[in-house]
Amino acid sequence: MTKYALALVSVLLIAQAACLPVTAALETVTSPSIVRTGWNLIALPATPTNPDPVAVLDEYAPLDTRVYRYDASIQGVIMYDEWNPDQFGNLLLTDGYWLVVPNPSPVQFSFEGITDNDDTDMWISLPTAGWTLIGHPYSYSVDWTNVEVTDGTKTISLADAAGTENPSWLQSIGYWWNSEVQGLKYLGLPDDWPDSDALTAWHGYWIESNKDNLALILPASP
Repeated sequence: MTKYALALVSVLLIAQAACLPVTAALETVTSPSIVRTGWNLIALPATPTNPDPVAVLDEYAPLDTRVYRYDASIQGVIMYDEWNPDQFGNLLLTDGYWLVVPNPSPVQFSFEGITDNDDTDMWISLPTAGWTLIGHPYSYSVDWTNVEVTDGTKTISLADAAGTENPSWLQSIGYWWNSEVQGLKYLGLPDDWPDSDALTAWHGYWIESNKDNLALILPASP
């Protein structure tokens, strides 16, 4: 075989390898013991292979009056209704959800999901000025100070977006829910003296923005 033929074979093999599909990290994801009787504000750290709420949260079925999402575009709460599931939609990676459970109930839930999001910077939309209920999309914590904010034309630190921009783009203080004490807690920058200064896996957070069409940029762990 001539060197030109060898070169051609090498090129074809490289091209073939480049076209091979990337295998996603698929596994059964199980929450820590975070669910308590009463109200819980949860998020998913993996993309469900079946994002139907009934498939993900089957341990807590029936879900009527037990699962709620917040539609930031209309600034309103939407309850899961088994007679109209399309209105609620699927469970998404970067959204937070209220889950109300009776006593007794399982403290954990499991679902099959794709976990390769842990290696990718994530953008979380804040579509409308007002409140957005976001979900932390990683299996590890991210410092709130390391989050950036973009309006599509420039990207700045969260501290600058909340402080030096005039008017400010968003509030540096957000809220999460402690299911053990059934009460709201503060998320914030260190100068805010918050209850927590990091986004934590499996948790949802209320974030208030002052401008339309913003996005949070969460850095993946190096």
